[in-house]
Amino acid sequence: MAAIEAEKLNFTYPDADRAALSDVTFSIPSGGFYLLMGPSGSGKSTLLRLLQGEIAPHGALSGQLHCDSPAGFVFQNPNDQIVMDKVWHEIAFGLENMGIPLKQMKRRVGEIVNYFNLQNIINRDTQSLSGGEKQLVNLASVMVMNPKVILLDEATAQLDPVNRDEFIKIIKQINDDFNVTIIFVEH
Repeated sequence: MAAIEAEKLNFTYPDADRAALSDVTFSIPSGGFYLLMGPSGSGKSTLLRLLQGEIAPHGALSGQLHCDSPAGFVFQNPNDQIVMDKVWHEIAFGLENMGIPLKQMKRRVGEIVNYFNLQNIINRDTQSLSGGEKQLVNLASVMVMNPKVILLDEATAQLDPVNRDEFIKIIKQINDDFNVTIIFVEH
């Protein structure tokens, strides 16, 4: 079964002189780890944002697009995603918005904290974290909501080589452990 499918997908931003996506057709099976590469301006981020729906850009859209729901999204800049002051608040934020009961929320946050080994930073201010720690918290915040698909838009671009390698290992481990479909966009 396909986790993500597009058929004759076209998208043009308002006032743009050319389409960001033109006649895109593909099918991505569930549970895989996929790398989407291309130069700046080739439509990679536009496609990911359309797949996430809640952050879809405005413009003219035609064709068919399907993504297993819910899909989690990790941005390029770790600061663009963090909205809460404490790490544990940040991880719980999505669950609170989903109306998850407190007892269940605490259990799921605890499981994710243990999985990501975040015990040492769970009570820290989010703004005091390094870029690598912030991106790990962003990923944990997505994973706590049990997505079937994770979309990563150049999520390692602002990480140093050591943190980049560690982050990619964690993403691969998530793919292996939870059979989550990973779409990883890079230049």
